Parts: sequence; structure tokens; C-alpha cells
Amino acid sequence: MLKNLSKKIACTSLAALMLSTALSVPVSARSLKAKDTAVSTDLKKEEAALELINSNELNPMDSLNEFSFDFFKEIIKENGTEKNSVMSALSAYYALGMLSLGAEGKTEDELEKALGLDSDDAALVCKELMDVFETLTQCSKTKLSIANAAFYSDKLKISDSDTFKELARFYKAGAYRGELSTTKAREFINAWASEKTDKMIPELFTENLDEDTVLLLINAILLDAKWAEPFDNFGMENTMNFTNPKGTKSTVGALIDERSIEYIKTKDVTGAILDYSDNRLKFAAFMPSDGDMKGFLNSLDTEEFTNLVSSAKKGRCLLKMPKFSIESSIELNDILKSMGVKTAFDPNKADLSDFGKCGNGNVYVSRVFQKAKIDVDEEGTKAAAVTAIAAMNTTALREPPIPITIDHSFFYCVYDSETNVPLFMGVVSEP
Repeated sequence: MLKNLSKKIACTSLAALMLSTALSVPVSARSLKAKDTAVSTDLKKEEAALELINSNELNPMDSLNEFSFDFFKEIIKENGTEKNSVMSALSAYYALGMLSLGAEGKTEDELEKALGLDSDDAALVCKELMDVFETLTQCSKTKLSIANAAFYSDKLKISDSDTFKELARFYKAGAYRGELSTTKAREFINAWASEKTDKMIPELFTENLDEDTVLLLINAILLDAKWAEPFDNFGMENTMNFTNPKGTKSTVGALIDERSIEYIKTKDVTGAILDYSDNRLKFAAFMPSDGDMKGFLNSLDTEEFTNLVSSAKKGRCLLKMPKFSIESSIELNDILKSMGVKTAFDPNKADLSDFGKCGNGNVYVSRVFQKAKIDVDEEGTKAAAVTAIAAMNTTALREPPIPITIDHSFFYCVYDSETNVPLFMGVVSEP
């Protein structure tokens, strides 16, 4: 895993969907074990979806990006902007994408409308991103992994459809069978989640699952990336003043350096965009000049975000930005219902029959939640430190650096610069 890697930014997220039966179905206990999920040789769906991805008329990543900002704004609407936050819309997208493969009728229609693509096309987008990020991990010092799993009970009589094979093919999801409500099952699932997040989220469940739980779909995303140019504090912690939404000022640990970066400095917003060493992923921080974070986020969508990052200029700046560490646990049932995903939560109307059925109860979604964590600090590598020293050319004549000071509440986003797909987003109000 990542124990020996120094971290400039480390963030992880877990999204989980719990599917239960409306009625209890007794079953003998059984330990979890992996199920063989041989990949189907029928590639018609994959070829059809690839035609969409390769089409010049439509970029399916746009649907993912639109979902990301819609999802983020719904969470902010629910939780407000005065608290620190971190979430991964991408993690939720993967979990919902897996769910959509087993849905039929109105349940499937609502999921596909929220995803912005039908279930097959969403699966191809997710598969493509997993392949891209796997290559990025292999070819750079960045670790970006996406893991998926389906845990199901013997109560669920698997359908004759290829749903679990499609989960394996498109989402590389492992399948595990056994009674889910036992302590051993909880420990097994927590161990899986902890391993896939490099122990950043060591405990997904604190209590045993309900005995009616028949299926659990989980997505885990782990990012460990290093800045292209490290922040060297020479053994001393840099600090800065920061004002929270209530107007209270405090001294916080900070990333401070004079360097060439992409920046935004207008009457409306001050922002900085920092590169990671892989030359693909970026970190953006945007602070509204008037302090109205709620108004700023209300107008932020995928088009506005693209405009912001595209308008950034390259220049020599004196950057001051807080370090921060944020954890969150978010219940998503109401969030998803507000996005139109309603029938899946209805014990009587949900149609998830492509996963399977239970003898005397309908299968429906009982709970969706996400746990996430992000750490941003100045740690770097020896090679990156050499780059920083080389940039400090004290003999060169140049204009005074442009001050970019992020000292009030700000929005941040870790994103893929090739597709503008957000990996993690949030608000820092009190670092």
C-alpha cells in the first residue's frame, strides 16, 4: 500500500449502498467468501458504449461532471457552508452506476436520469476512468486507485441476468457471498474498506448490519499525490491569519511560498491552481472576494468551473494558503431523493430484480452514505525539493510577485485536468 510514500495530499472516500428486504427472510449463517465472477464474452454492450465515448457529438464525461457539481451543491444545501467539508461525487457515481446495472423500470429510469447516461454507458465511462487512473499510477508517483465490491447474502437468489458479470467486467467489482448481519461480516467488510483506503477509513461500519440486509455495494477511491514543486519550510511551520465565516480570526498552519503558478485574481474571486508531480491532476482553491461562499457555490457548475480554470493566468506569485485535514460522514438518502432517485428507496415499488429476488420480500435501497477524508500539507520528496531550490534564482531580476492569499473560506477541488472530472471537493471554513 502507501505506508512508505510521503504525502502532499492524501484523500479517500467510501460510498456504500445497503439493499434490504421489506420482510425478514430467515437464513442460516455462512461466512463470507469470494464468488467466481467470470467475465462474459459478449462484448456487444461494451462496443455500443465505446461508440458513444468515441463520438464527436457527445462527451459522456460531461454527464459525470454535471452530476458531480449537482451532487456537491445538494450536499452543501443540506449541510451549509460554515463547516469544513469533503466529499467525492465520483465515488457516489460509481456506487450508483453499479446499482443501475441491477435496476429495471422506473427505478432504472430515475438512476439513469441522475447519472446523465444509461447504465451501460455509465459503466463504460467508469471503466475508462479506472483504466486511465491505473495507467497514471503505473507511470507516475501518484497513487490513484478505485475499488468496487458487492457483498450479498444467501437470502438473495441471484437472477439469471449477467448483472454480477457486468459488475466484474466494467467495475472490476469483487463479489462476496455470506450472511451480512454477523460480527464477522462487519469485520470482513471493514477490513476490505481499510485496505482499499490505506487505513484512512479504518471502520466503515461501527455496528453489525441489519439482518434484512441482502446486498451491499461499495466503492472506494484512494488518492496519494505529491506536489510538482514542494513547499519547503526548513523545519519550521509556516503560519498565517485566517478568518472564519463568523469573522473570528485565528493563526493556522500554512503553505507559503513564492513560485510560478496558475492564478486568478479578479474583483470577484482569488484563486490558485497547483500541479501534482504526475502533470495531470491538479488542486484548485477559489475564494470569493465578498466572502459569500453560499452565493459563489450556487453559481458554480461544470461550465463555470471550466471557465474559472481556463481563465487562470501563469505568473510568479507569493502564495499563502492554509494546510487542512478534514473528515466527513454523510448520509445520502435525502440527497439522492432530491436529485430524483426516489423509487429505489421505496420498499414496495423498487425494482432491483436484475440483482436477484428474495422469497417473501422486495429488495430496495435502505441506506446510502459516504465517508471521506482529505489531508493537505507541505510534505514532498527529495527530487521535488531540488526543483524548488532551482526555482529560487536570487540573481534573476523580475517583477514583484503577485500576492495570492487564501485567508477566508474557500472552495477546493482535486480534479483531472484532461477531463475536468472532480475527484474530491469541499469547503474549508475553519482549517
